[in-house]
Amino acid sequence: MLEEFRDSIQVEINLIQDRHDCSNFFAAIQTLRLYCALFPEAAARAGLRKLYSLRSREIRAVQAAFGFDDYPPGLLRNTGNLLWKLRRGLVKSSAGEKARFKKIALIDDQSDRIHIRLGLGWKYIYDWLLYDNEAGVEIIDSMENPEVIAEKVSAGFDLVLLDLHLEPKDVQQPAAATKGALVLKALRKKAPMIPVIMTTASRNPEKHKALRVLGSDGSWIKENIDERLSAEKSAARIISLVEMAAKLTDKQYSLLTKSFLLLDKMKTKTLWWENWEWISERDGVASRIEPNKGIIFSKLTHGLLQFRELLQNKLLEEGFYVKNDESSRIAAIITLLGGIFEAFHSVYQGSSLSSAMEHRKDYLGKLLYRMRNQAAHFRSGAPLDFSFFERFLKGLFCYLLFPPPGEDFHKRNFNWRTPDLEALLGNQPGFREIYHNYFS
Repeated sequence: MLEEFRDSIQVEINLIQDRHDCSNFFAAIQTLRLYCALFPEAAARAGLRKLYSLRSREIRAVQAAFGFDDYPPGLLRNTGNLLWKLRRGLVKSSAGEKARFKKIALIDDQSDRIHIRLGLGWKYIYDWLLYDNEAGVEIIDSMENPEVIAEKVSAGFDLVLLDLHLEPKDVQQPAAATKGALVLKALRKKAPMIPVIMTTASRNPEKHKALRVLGSDGSWIKENIDERLSAEKSAARIISLVEMAAKLTDKQYSLLTKSFLLLDKMKTKTLWWENWEWISERDGVASRIEPNKGIIFSKLTHGLLQFRELLQNKLLEEGFYVKNDESSRIAAIITLLGGIFEAFHSVYQGSSLSSAMEHRKDYLGKLLYRMRNQAAHFRSGAPLDFSFFERFLKGLFCYLLFPPPGEDFHKRNFNWRTPDLEALLGNQPGFREIYHNYFS
């Protein structure tokens, strides 16, 4: 397409790189136009209408090459009832609150270049799209090496918007060889808990499939110069980014993020079970436990990564055709994590883990193991849901962090379906801080 205009416009064109750059320019302009149409009051307050008076050489070249001139502000309102419904649907949906109060990292080589040429960069666009204000998205320098970028992002971000093509050569590379993919790999190693949305102007289906394999939680296509979508479809695509960001910062992903952070904190602590003896209520025999911290942390990490995969599949709607599919995955994760309890109790022949827990007054462990058994046999009962998994996971972390509550737990909670962790462990040193920072 660019070749057709080489003789009619006075601009040097590097077909591959300029195609990528022009796609980013076009996507930025189109996103802002549609934002103005979807949220005209907010757009007016933000001063986005100055977009229509821009006359930079670069923008003129793009408009000349691809047939776009300045759109009058009211153009997209003429799409009528459907666009009105889209706007109304976004405001009323669970994504209506968007990603408010979350901290989002933006890694995109075009952020500054578009800002210089448009006066409005991707940071500005995402700020308004995801936050309705000018302070929510923070730019991370894409010129740094992947490990440095991962280190910067690992501290305190709730979501990452990561462009696939961070260097000119990336446009011609397979997805796995791009700098964006290398940054994603470094992020997964340094901060596996942080959700990542890969953004790209590429429509290549193989690249998007590769992004899923590489570990992205979702991908979003910036509207491409070749697509020429209707206003309704453009708006739907923008709404999809807002909804994706909302899902990736909701309660379920928050539990995953906080669990990984708490696991990192545990690795620096001396835990009660590193020097502990169970005293049998039946015969008074003392049993010293010597769990392998490396094995326990590895199993816990593996369970959290499986939970992450479940959330990724759920977001992408892969393999969740009936409710029991999700229940099966939850059951498998709880069963895996339930194996941790076996490291805390040696079981004699003819005995069971549950009875050993009872005799040694490990009542919290027994209750959690009962939940594990319920999950393992869920098909004979009600489907498992996120709230069941959440209760089990919080209980497991409390089990690993705080000494057994003993008789008090037995008297007040033994017959309860799930423990009242705050009431039982509230007097334990450090519990209130842990509960407030990670469980509330």
